[in-house]
Amino acid sequence: MDGYKLTKTATVKSVGTTAKADTDGSKLVDVQLSVDNDGTLDAGVKVTGSFSSNGLKVESRNQGTLDYADVVNILAGTTGNIQDLKFKTGDMVPKGAVLAVMSSDTPPDDITNKQAQIERRRNTVADAENKVKELTVVAPFDGVFSTDFANKKANVLASYPVGAKIEANTRLGAVASTDTMQLPIQVDELDLPQIKMGMKADISVDAIQGKRFQGEVSQVSTVGTTTNGVTAYDVVLSVNDTSQLKYGMTATADILVQDKKDVLQLPIQALQSQRGNYFVTLLKPDGTKEENHPVKIGVRSKTYAEITDGLKEGDKVVVKSRSTQQSMSQQELDRLRQQMQGGPGGFPGGGNFQGGGGTQRNSGGQRNGG
Repeated sequence: MDGYKLTKTATVKSVGTTAKADTDGSKLVDVQLSVDNDGTLDAGVKVTGSFSSNGLKVESRNQGTLDYADVVNILAGTTGNIQDLKFKTGDMVPKGAVLAVMSSDTPPDDITNKQAQIERRRNTVADAENKVKELTVVAPFDGVFSTDFANKKANVLASYPVGAKIEANTRLGAVASTDTMQLPIQVDELDLPQIKMGMKADISVDAIQGKRFQGEVSQVSTVGTTTNGVTAYDVVLSVNDTSQLKYGMTATADILVQDKKDVLQLPIQALQSQRGNYFVTLLKPDGTKEENHPVKIGVRSKTYAEITDGLKEGDKVVVKSRSTQQSMSQQELDRLRQQMQGGPGGFPGGGNFQGGGGTQRNSGGQRNGG
C-alpha cells in the first residue's frame, strides 16, 4: 500500500486475455485481485502487488487503485417529504439498516385500493390462459423428436405412463431441426489459417454409399485441443441436403481450400520426395530412363499432384506397379503419405452428424494427407 507499511494477501479473481504493450515493448495483461477489508483499507489507495507461481515471483508493473467490490446506489423509493436521515457520509451501516424515512400525503385508502388492484390482476384471464397453455407441451419447430437427448440408455417416456405425475422442467427429450445438419471435424493447427467461413466441402457418409453431400464451413474454433503434442481445432460444416441423413451418422469431409482447372497433373505414385524436393523417373524417347528428374508441384488431391515445372504434356514417367507398391512395408507407405501431406489442397477430417437441437457430442477427425 502506497504510503503505508502494510502488506495484505489477495486472491486472483480474473486474468485478462488481451495483451497490451508498454513503453519497453513488454506484453502486459490486467490481473484483478480480491482482498478482504479488515478496516485498514479504503477506496482510492494506490497499491502494488506480487505473486509466486512454481517458484517464479511476478511483480506488478504499475500501481493499481483499490476500489469497493460491491457498490449499490441508494435511491428514494417514492416521492415524499424527508422525515428523518439516520446516517451521514462515512458512517458504517449494517445490512438492513434504515437510511432514511419519508412521509407522504397519500391517503391510506389509496394504498388499500392499489393492493386490491394488484391482487385482481394476478387472477386475470391472461394468467389463467397461460397456465392452461403450460399443460400442453408442443414442438418448437419442424424436426425429429428423440428421448436420446435426455437419456441414451433408456426411454424416458416409459417412466411416465398416462396418469403418472411429472414435475416441472422434467426433460423428456429434445427436438432437432433437420433443415440443416452439422458435422464437426478437427483440423490440424498447420492447416487452420487456410480455413475460412463459407468454404465448400465434400462430405462422404459411411452409411450412404455412392453419394457425396455438399457442405460449407459455418464455424471455426479459436481454441485448440492438444493431444500428444499435436494441436487440432474444431471446424463445423453445415449441410442443407438432409433428406437421407440421421443424427449421429459417421462421415468424413474434404474442405476445398483451392480449386484449379486445366493444369498439368501426375499420379502421386510417380513422385519421389527427398528433403522437400520432388523427383520423377523420366522415360526418354530413346527408351532410357533419367532417375531423379526434378519437378515442382502445386496443389494436390488424394491421387494427383499439379506439376508446375520440370515436365510438359506428353512426357512419360515411370509409375510403380501395383505389385511393387504392395511389396512396400507399412512403414514405407506411412512415410510416403507423410511426405505428401501439408499441401494447399483439400483438408480431410471425420466426425458425427448433429442436428439443430439437443445435446451435441463431437468426434474428432484425422488429417490424412493432401
